[in-house]
Amino acid sequence: AEQYEEAEAVYRKDLTIWPNNGWSLFGLSQALDRQDKIPEMKQVREKFRQVWQYADVELKSSCFCQMEMP
Repeated sequence: AEQYEEAEAVYRKDLTIWPNNGWSLFGLSQALDRQDKIPEMKQVREKFRQVWQYADVELKSSCFCQMEMP
């Protein structure tokens, strides 16, 4: 829906409750990328990599219901 600022706010709120939520870290990095907030996006992506390093699912979306990005 291209509401990247709103998505950023939602992911940030979730991360205050669950700071190591890989799904939210992934979504936040996507929202930051779409807003051209590249330095911050790189930091979030690195944290995501650390948190998700042992997962057996490769994320392409922050929602399991939408595993493929258009």
